Amino acid sequence: MTEEESILAKFFEAENRRNWVEYEKYLSDQVEWTFFTPKGRRMVKGKKNYMETMKRIYADNNARFTVISMASSGNNIVMAELEMGTRRSVDIFEFQNGLIHREREYYDDIYWLEQFGQESNVTIPVNIDQKIKDAIRNICERIGHIKNWAIDGSSSLALQGIDIMPNDVDILTDKDGAYEIQETFKEFIVKPVSRSSNARYESHYGVLSLGGVRVEIMGDLRVFRNGQWSSLQNPETVKVKKVRFLGMEMPVVSVESQVESGYFLERIKRDTHWPIFPK
Repeated sequence: MTEEESILAKFFEAENRRNWVEYEKYLSDQVEWTFFTPKGRRMVKGKKNYMETMKRIYADNNARFTVISMASSGNNIVMAELEMGTRRSVDIFEFQNGLIHREREYYDDIYWLEQFGQESNVTIPVNIDQKIKDAIRNICERIGHIKNWAIDGSSSLALQGIDIMPNDVDILTDKDGAYEIQETFKEFIVKPVSRSSNARYESHYGVLSLGGVRVEIMGDLRVFRNGQWSSLQNPETVKVKKVRFLGMEMPVVSVESQVESGYFLERIKRDTHWPIFPK
């Protein structure tokens, strides 16, 4: 456990015990807390406002949360996956001088469905270029009949409200699905699907170009991480959820699954518009 992870564990424990005197010790005076929900983005600035917001949230509320996982980037950044009842969130913390300086929190939509009674699982992508939107629409309209597929990678995260800017679309499927999707888009093939591998990835892999957007097909993906190969990844082995976008419902690989695979932290560290990740 890194020093920052140890501090964060104490911070979380103080929150669960409502020990606000202890809790406040771990915050910088200029702390910023941004949280993203299906209803949009909110920001709280300054230690005083942060503390007032937390006390208001927990007024007459005895609920406790569980830390599912924590991971560090090596740049004073810690990612934590938290669970409270049916609510899950992914939180990114930046530390300065041993104190929490910035937090970004992303909520699982199940919590918002229960709290606000929305009829459908609607998220509001923050940064999706029109060409990416057109490619996603094309994909959903043409392969809706195929059973085993889901949008993965950065486009999937953006569709779930994560503030990143995708520049391509990844489709996760199984072996048979990879070749079926290729056949559906045979006029757009850049690289035919075949069994491919390199030092990091193995899959039935191919590339399409839809309106100038790179679309990568990955069937039965395996990833080499932490010295070993993962088990097969396809929509039967990862958590898939449905979101509504462009007037249609579409399957996406959940944020939780991308946290577990390590992709989430890896991807947002590459996104240079994030101020908490220095170049």
